Amino acid sequence: MDMVKEAYVHLRAIPNITMARFGSEQQQASSVLEIVNCCRLPKMAFASEVAAPSSTLRPRILITGAVADAEALSVCQTFQILVQRSMQVQVAVVRSPAEMESALPFASYVVVLFSRGMLRDPSFAEILLSANSLSDTSNSDSKHKASERNLEFVTVTWLILGMRFLLSIFSIVV
Repeated sequence: MDMVKEAYVHLRAIPNITMARFGSEQQQASSVLEIVNCCRLPKMAFASEVAAPSSTLRPRILITGAVADAEALSVCQTFQILVQRSMQVQVAVVRSPAEMESALPFASYVVVLFSRGMLRDPSFAEILLSANSLSDTSNSDSKHKASERNLEFVTVTWLILGMRFLLSIFSIVV
């Protein structure tokens, strides 16, 4: 029993770091860097991941899903990292119609990650409707028109990513 008490005392001495589940990329990157500093890990391993938020980039691939759900948002963010590393192109997770509007002119693909309950998520519906209306090449408003490229919508059920997805998450953490 003494070991358990000692463990609790030790845990209370460890600094608390809060990471906002629905925070911006910048807020989450700041939390990750705090963790890296507390663990005294080399920062260079994380530099490419947090160098610039995707909002300042011109992403070629947009990822969205049930972004109001914390687990689904985490899957979208992890998938973003995996796609960006393997494809070597800029990728962004879209969380709102406004983000879709600013990123869509540069995109060639919108990847929708399906998860349980997402079709009942009104924020997902708004994002998807926004992408569809903005990608309509017959839209005469050039400010809101997507690029001249043909925008393709790709759907992925994140469960089919299976073991490879889990192994990739593990390789990111390690």
